[in-house]
Amino acid sequence: MNYLERYINGEYEHVWSELQALGPAVRKEPHYSLAREVAAETMRRVRRNCEMIVSRLRALGYVFGVYPDGSRGYYTRGPLVPPSGETRADCASLEEQVGPLPISLVAFWQEVGSVDLVGMRSSCPTCGLRSSAGVACRAWMARHLGSNHSMFWLRVLNRSEGWGGSLDGAFGRRSDMT
Repeated sequence: MNYLERYINGEYEHVWSELQALGPAVRKEPHYSLAREVAAETMRRVRRNCEMIVSRLRALGYVFGVYPDGSRGYYTRGPLVPPSGETRADCASLEEQVGPLPISLVAFWQEVGSVDLVGMRSSCPTCGLRSSAGVACRAWMARHLGSNHSMFWLRVLNRSEGWGGSLDGAFGRRSDMT
């Protein structure tokens, strides 16, 4: 089986490790076209996951494009904007100017487009707490976004709010959250 077939069959980490181990040879055929196909498939999975996150956040009353101070704005046209011809042209132009870009970055721009999850929920409907940054409490986010995304969001909140607590101390062991 080739890299793409193995990737589709679930060998995600092994395939990426092997492609990375090729070093500069990954940009030579037959590896290059297969590496681009694997990257594109990876980013299609990323897009589906982003669509699920945006959908779940909307269903929970999350308001996109609102900053904690109440101001509104986006750098893009929304939380998840599909790639456009202009994006693809910009990518090609950038590669002409600076040289080859990482295969995964090009695939992200071509398959996902842009993601901007700036927004907030004013308070936690479960406990009524409001963080200093206006983000709903971490426990509520963990319960309602789903186990696959809980640890990601907790890490994001931890970094964005400068929260120094231990995940183990705040919510029990990680295995309790999945």
